[in-house]
Amino acid sequence: MERRVRRRAISPVIATVILIAVAVALGIAVAVWAGALTNGVERTDRLIVINTFVVNGSLNIQVENRSPYAVSIAVISFNNAVVPPGDISGNYSNIASGSTSVLVLNVTGQSGITYPITIMLTSGTSYPAVVGWP
Repeated sequence: MERRVRRRAISPVIATVILIAVAVALGIAVAVWAGALTNGVERTDRLIVINTFVVNGSLNIQVENRSPYAVSIAVISFNNAVVPPGDISGNYSNIASGSTSVLVLNVTGQSGITYPITIMLTSGTSYPAVVGWP
């Protein structure tokens, strides 16, 4: 008498559950891996305008870099107009972490008027300030 061996596969429901579990586990693994790649990428610039004052007709802006890395100023505007780089003196291209810098702008103002100033870093972060012209 010959015996037949009957082979049975797993049911389609169990196969579907296993496939979904594997897909979810892979998705979680990829998300954790991608999160580890971006760790430390986020930069937060912290440039503080300490003081603005006018000396001998030139505008002085004292800034402090409170970021954990050096920052560079891309654009400074005075009264909503961009100040040309030739009219700016002082260290604005590489301000070290924890250091202060005095920027001297060759601009003119009218006595008794308050002017807006905007400092934009190369990262795109803007810092507004005001100065009252004496």
